[in-house]
Amino acid sequence: MFENIYKRNLFSHICLYPFLKFEDIYKFLYQAVCGNSHLLKSKEDFIKSLDIEVKMIEEYLNLNQEIYKQKEKNEFADEPLLEFLREDKKYVRVNLRPYLQSGYDIDILKEACVRSAEKNIENSEKDLKEFIEVWNQFSEKVFNQSFYEEAEQYCKEYFSFSPTIKDKTKEFFKINLSKESFEEFNLFIVRKNYPIIHHSQEYLNLYKPYYRVLEHKELISKLELDS
Repeated sequence: MFENIYKRNLFSHICLYPFLKFEDIYKFLYQAVCGNSHLLKSKEDFIKSLDIEVKMIEEYLNLNQEIYKQKEKNEFADEPLLEFLREDKKYVRVNLRPYLQSGYDIDILKEACVRSAEKNIENSEKDLKEFIEVWNQFSEKVFNQSFYEEAEQYCKEYFSFSPTIKDKTKEFFKINLSKESFEEFNLFIVRKNYPIIHHSQEYLNLYKPYYRVLEHKELISKLELDS
């Protein structure tokens, strides 16, 4: 399952965000399998949080309009609008900076997110079981030589700019994704019964992520986006 549906998208994620930690890989795979049905636990909190982030981004864009026009000075110039989480493109991350900069309506995104969550809530228990299976399959492979080599080959083919290419991929994994850090993290999530978690502090500091996860079909049904 991990091999066929999730691995290549995970490689893409590692290339885009090469200094991620196991928390961030876990979060990526969790979202890829389970989507966003958890938002229904509190739609009010979801909308409030999104409104706060939108305001922060709009203020930043207004203050830095000239920087955003100069690609070489804009640290978010290459940020994609959509990041697909799996091979079948069922779930996608919508990055809020390019979404707002493109002039899309935030209310449409809210509606699409809620509709996506409502559609998939009945499968949440089944999805969690699938996620645990996927996580265990990833865990068995991540320290294999073949996994390093595949990740390196993928990055060379599709992401020539990625920092993982500047050094050997295996050395990158040793530094950023050590066995010791994995064992500690895995013990934590098993004890907590595979919870929803936050990004690592390193990821937050470096990449300043602002995005929402939803079913891709729900988004393209409401916006004129390429499928």
